[in-house]
Amino acid sequence: MNETKTDLWSPTKVFGKFLFSPTLGQRSLAMLIDLALVSLLQVGASQVFGVYQPLADSSARALINGDGVYLYVGQATTLAFLWLAIIVIAYFTGFEAVFGATPGKALLRLQVVMLDGGRPSFGAILMRNVLRLVDVLPVFYIVGALVAQSTLHEQRVGDIVAGTIVVARPPTSGAHPAGRLQRKLLLTVIALAALVGGCVAFQYLGRPPLIIQSWANANNSYLVATGASSASAQVCGPRPQWPDPPTASNVASASNKYAPRPILQYALGAPTWSAGKVTYPIYLQVWDDETDSGTLPTTPHQVSVADVGSGPDVYSGHVTLSWVGPLTGGWQITGGDMSCSKAG
Repeated sequence: MNETKTDLWSPTKVFGKFLFSPTLGQRSLAMLIDLALVSLLQVGASQVFGVYQPLADSSARALINGDGVYLYVGQATTLAFLWLAIIVIAYFTGFEAVFGATPGKALLRLQVVMLDGGRPSFGAILMRNVLRLVDVLPVFYIVGALVAQSTLHEQRVGDIVAGTIVVARPPTSGAHPAGRLQRKLLLTVIALAALVGGCVAFQYLGRPPLIIQSWANANNSYLVATGASSASAQVCGPRPQWPDPPTASNVASASNKYAPRPILQYALGAPTWSAGKVTYPIYLQVWDDETDSGTLPTTPHQVSVADVGSGPDVYSGHVTLSWVGPLTGGWQITGGDMSCSKAG
């Protein structure tokens, strides 16, 4: 293809291509399939590596997950946006670099090629997918769709920069020889199995501290309902309803000074493991309106045991988690004890 740069942009063809282009229709269906699959990956990764994040208030807030879809939630156990976006980029880049098409594109008999019909380099594939973060704006790939229907070869922003296009694969041709395709499929299955195995191993061995972080965040969420898994694991009884914003002066005046205080920071000791259970010593530094000042943090943070120290605002105890299976919730807090009397 030997088009000049002036041939790239063809807004006069917008309506005809938008209404009648079979490739754009196929790409839309393929995108729906791929977004469903990548969303499942994001949900699964969040359940393994994510932490409960209460939002600033009890009203619904928009949470974008990196693929152009907004979720309206009051709180969520999720990864940070950067990691959700990385999952999106890795999904599309990995499949297109290895097979020339994602599962959605393959089902709709589409493939990614260069403008001259050649196979894209890894750099070109990576570039077109990093720029998905532009194409998804403001939501549901509106920017990408408008640009694609206005260009000669139906290129979205990522395609224009990378020099790639999406074309229909002829029914009688394959992108790869049969033997080579089988090897690629086998290696992909092995890689995915290793990834899933690694995630399950982390879920069992590495996730308990993240569950405790979620529990601490929930107990420190002033306007969102407490999210601890067990009443016995509450921090010294029911959590008071703090005013908004919670500052030193209005907390002192709005609540009894002996009421349980929100967590400022915490530390975990060495865990004790048994069959399907793990118990962590936990040390909490809580809000003490007699000595602390300023605005309370929205979420507590974890520090070393030495940094917690001791004093009238430090409590100690244990938190016990039980394993209920990788597909039924993983670890759950099932018990705990806390020394709620202030020392000194």
